[in-house]
Amino acid sequence: MPYLEAFVHDDFAAAAGALEVDALLVSGARDSDASRVQRDGWQNGIRRLETVVLEECGHWATHEAPLLTAAILEGFLARD
Repeated sequence: MPYLEAFVHDDFAAAAGALEVDALLVSGARDSDASRVQRDGWQNGIRRLETVVLEECGHWATHEAPLLTAAILEGFLARD
């Protein structure tokens, strides 16, 4: 199943289990589109996934906390 189709059908973690790269998920605790259950599923399915949950954000963390989101992404990308 293609990754995008799997993501839309809530089976993204199962399809992405073959990923062999570091991955970062920045999510808002108030996100009504990606629930905690979904985030936990992705964390369990994607072996090298780091999840950061921003307590004061919803679905659009990049718009709600742009500087914090950028700092998190910069830190992730700066790793060896």
